[in-house]
Amino acid sequence: MTKVELRKKIKALLSDSVETFPKASEFICQRILNSEIYKKSSIILSYMALADEVNLDSLMEQALKDGKKVYVPRIIPNSSQMDFYEKTYDSELNYYGIKEPLEFAPKFQIKNYDEEILFLIPGRAFSLEGARLGRGKGYYDTYISKLKSCISQSNLEFIHLAGVCFSIQIFDKIPIEKHDEKMNYIITENEFCKIFL
Repeated sequence: MTKVELRKKIKALLSDSVETFPKASEFICQRILNSEIYKKSSIILSYMALADEVNLDSLMEQALKDGKKVYVPRIIPNSSQMDFYEKTYDSELNYYGIKEPLEFAPKFQIKNYDEEILFLIPGRAFSLEGARLGRGKGYYDTYISKLKSCISQSNLEFIHLAGVCFSIQIFDKIPIEKHDEKMNYIITENEFCKIFL
């Protein structure tokens, strides 16, 4: 199955399961909040969900209460790149209909971190081997590659890439290319899997 075919299949599966999303999203949020990797991470890179993605609003709200720094993406216009900005309660819709932080919010600085960072990443499909299929624009793969390039090899263990999705988005095999970044964790309403790459 090609990436285009798989995206089409996923779209149909998700459209048939809309009524399950709120409950599944809350279950996933609790699963993450109860995890050791969340507890030891001081920085959370998250996302603002589209209607067919796992909604992490309650997780981000709790993370802020827990004293963690929470950042969400803002797309750089006319590019396949994005930056992350501190989550505030003010946001605006971009041209994809996604909520984004305002541009004057504090920006996440890509540098050589030695503190734990939990990066929660949406996708159209994942495999339990850590493969991820995005929407085809390359925003997350580009950002992850940029992030990794600024971190020393010894500190890469502090960056935890966690694919977040509903269980119906898990497939045995996903077509991937050389530039496609793999996840360290896959989190659904049914499982929390660590991937040994």
